[in-house]
Amino acid sequence: TSPYPIASDGVHVWSGSGADAAITQIDAASGAVVRTIPVGHGMEWFTGATDGQHLWAPIDVAAKVLQLDANSGATLNSTPIPTSSGFLGATSFDGSSVWVSDNSTGSVSQLNPATGVITGSAIKVGGTPWGLHSDGKYVYTANNADGTVSQFDTGGSIQVPTQPTGVTASAGVGSATVVWTPVASVGVPVLGYTVTASPGGQTCSTQMASDPSPFRCSISGLRSDLQYTFNVTAQNVAGSSVAGVSNAVVPA
Repeated sequence: TSPYPIASDGVHVWSGSGADAAITQIDAASGAVVRTIPVGHGMEWFTGATDGQHLWAPIDVAAKVLQLDANSGATLNSTPIPTSSGFLGATSFDGSSVWVSDNSTGSVSQLNPATGVITGSAIKVGGTPWGLHSDGKYVYTANNADGTVSQFDTGGSIQVPTQPTGVTASAGVGSATVVWTPVASVGVPVLGYTVTASPGGQTCSTQMASDPSPFRCSISGLRSDLQYTFNVTAQNVAGSSVAGVSNAVVPA
């Protein structure tokens, strides 16, 4: 009863219940309940975070963050938030750190995702920061009491994506189609790719969030008397990768 959303990884959804002091794991495809995880304390408005292997859930009444095994539901770490009087808001995982907002003090704490240990001091933001998101470079909070958004630098070092591999070009009539192997995310997600023709500098790009085939791109307006190669770069919030270079082709 009284369910509140925690997190989803596309395979499972986790929902917390303030009245039942438990977290329910649900199969995202079928809607079937996988398991119920007792947490021993009530929960109010909050959101959690998951990387598909772990779940971080703020238990606001107890002023602590639980790290659970996403598959078994076992508790791995329990981290008290010493500055909180018992009104935690949200957690966010950016690949390097877990961040938790504290509505009672208008602050955000940083946790080591492996150990649950708090890193540094709480960072003051706006009043009642119910909403929280980190992209690895910046942390954003939505401050309900103030009607404001706070932003601060994580202070972390974020790497650009690795060099795309498997870059292969095929010629068309005045055009070329380029495909490549997906690049693994480095802490933060890959946002998209850019393909640049050489010579000429014509470009095309794809976006992971919106393109159904983000690892394929076509460039038109090419000359039939020139030989072209194509440079593919991957982008994330930190910048662009070193380019992967295709084979040479001559358009028809």
